[in-house]
Amino acid sequence: MENEERGLVLRKEYTADERALIKETVAKGLTDLELKLFEYQCRRTGLDPFNRQIHAVKRWDSTQKKKVMTIQVGIDGYRLISERTGNIAPGREPTFHYKEDGALLSATAYLWKQVGDRWFEVSATAFYDEYVQKKKDGIPNHFWGKMPHSQLAKCAETLAHRKCSPQDLSGLYTHAEMMQAGPSVEGEFLVGTEEGKVLSVPDEEATEAEAIQDAFPQAEVKEVSIKQEERWARGLKKHAEELKYPPEDVEEFMELWASSPRDQERYEKALKYMEANAPKGGE
Repeated sequence: MENEERGLVLRKEYTADERALIKETVAKGLTDLELKLFEYQCRRTGLDPFNRQIHAVKRWDSTQKKKVMTIQVGIDGYRLISERTGNIAPGREPTFHYKEDGALLSATAYLWKQVGDRWFEVSATAFYDEYVQKKKDGIPNHFWGKMPHSQLAKCAETLAHRKCSPQDLSGLYTHAEMMQAGPSVEGEFLVGTEEGKVLSVPDEEATEAEAIQDAFPQAEVKEVSIKQEERWARGLKKHAEELKYPPEDVEEFMELWASSPRDQERYEKALKYMEANAPKGGE
């Protein structure tokens, strides 16, 4: 079946200006050859990189001893691809299973797929221990700590979409899937090293990720006076505590700040980020 019949229309080639914008935003650090592959996947899937439906991430591959590109798509991108096929539909609400101690064990997601003139239910199961994203202290990060069921359900839904559309989703991965392969070394927020260690790992949610990247970007640290460093650090910590952030979040902010390009503009952005994302009602 042709792409057009499935609603996956190849768009025209990107202009030089569009290519430059892609390399500066959603596909940083790509070689010219990698950029061509990324462009092809954007056109093949019909996903828009400028709306951040699809993006490219470089990760350190210890076997190849170099940075390797992976192409990532959010859950909305998966849903859009499935919708455009015309033969995949949303299923019932996900179901969950628990361990004997009540801890979340797994989530199962459901879709409907049409084969010929009949519809069949397709299910896929994701296990919490295989997908949960944790901070360096072993505690689940912000979104996995607050919304483990919805996060795990998205992982299960991703597997279900892949079952239904293996051809359309070939070579495309979600953030949660790729975090099992190790954090990125650039472009995916915060500090990465060739050994795959990070100070903290963000969530898939684009708005949250973009905001924290803007407030605490990965970059070389600027040299400033020790006194100024201390003033900024005290101000950030005091502000976070006044906004009723839990101690572990305050510690994480300070670690992020230590790895950011520290200057007055960045300090003000960090303060605004804290205010915009402060716990409600002191939670």
